[in-house]
Amino acid sequence: VPRLARETTPESDGRAIELETNAPNVRVAPSGVRWHFANRTALGVRLGRSIAADQPWQFATMPERDVDLLPAIAEHDGKVWAFTQPFTGTGLKVLVSMDSGATFTVSRTLTTQNRVKALVVRGGLVFALCLPTSGGQGELLRIDLSNSTAAPTDLATALLPLRLPDGVHVHDAGDGVAVLLRTAARSWRIVRWSDAGSLVENATFQHGAGTAPDDLDDTKVLIEAGGVVTGLAASGRPEIRRRDPGSATFRLVGTLGDDAFGSSSAPLRPAPGKLLIPLTVRTLRDCWQLALRISDDDGATWRTGPGVRSGGGCAQSITHASVQSGMLTLQVGDNESFRGFQEADAVSAAPRQRQLLQRVAVP
Repeated sequence: VPRLARETTPESDGRAIELETNAPNVRVAPSGVRWHFANRTALGVRLGRSIAADQPWQFATMPERDVDLLPAIAEHDGKVWAFTQPFTGTGLKVLVSMDSGATFTVSRTLTTQNRVKALVVRGGLVFALCLPTSGGQGELLRIDLSNSTAAPTDLATALLPLRLPDGVHVHDAGDGVAVLLRTAARSWRIVRWSDAGSLVENATFQHGAGTAPDDLDDTKVLIEAGGVVTGLAASGRPEIRRRDPGSATFRLVGTLGDDAFGSSSAPLRPAPGKLLIPLTVRTLRDCWQLALRISDDDGATWRTGPGVRSGGGCAQSITHASVQSGMLTLQVGDNESFRGFQEADAVSAAPRQRQLLQRVAVP
């Protein structure tokens, strides 16, 4: 019988984070504080914090309730910063808390041409990717939390006439931010900006030879300082590919083996030379559960890590994954049912997934 996660369950086993919403998010800040983001609950927007693994959620006093809370938190200059946008339309509000997250007020209201799709927080800098829903030019705004009077800088203007299309993603690149743009079959463009906002690279690279097709998912890549790109080509025999600094080729590094797997996070870097990929694998004919693949030689060879939630249900998924200070943090979707479906009558028996926070030491 699968274990049912509760809010009091230890994080090593999967702590329930659901709160009157079907799509909560959770992030762990550099300080170790857990932040719970919930939109459109009966009480409106809800931002909770838990200062340690065994501490309950404490919910902040928010300046508005009928807004969308973006899943990002900044800790800078002794303050905590959060971000909201309207249910519909454009614009971004920067919220600030002077009391460690107990109460937030509006610090700045920023004008955007498009809706915010994603935020990357790097210390006291926030990079907001704002994309059009049909045509038009996307924005990549650089916001300096230390300077409340400075207008955001739109880094995307450096690409004109090239545009940021709907569907592109922004990545923390170790020494700034980056986007990947598909330019043609088996061809990609990497564009990188420094923390200061300078355009430091605008170059193309090719998929290169190998058994896997050009199926790189730009949400499933690790981009590091200098423009190193590590990604997973997942059709057929799963391949690990890398683009080295300045290289025009996305070369083959290694393979994960012949495991049939459903989904994965981007590769994670817990330590120099070490890579970690959380993914879902088929453990039974009708059962998909979380697993870890670990490389100690920068992707050339891979080993199987310990099970993540083997006592849970059979329709697990990965909502978010990160590593910091030797800990792997996972937001896990788990239906907590014994099987994903019933083969006898082909009737779906999988209830909706519950969202869990799971933290384990990096193997």
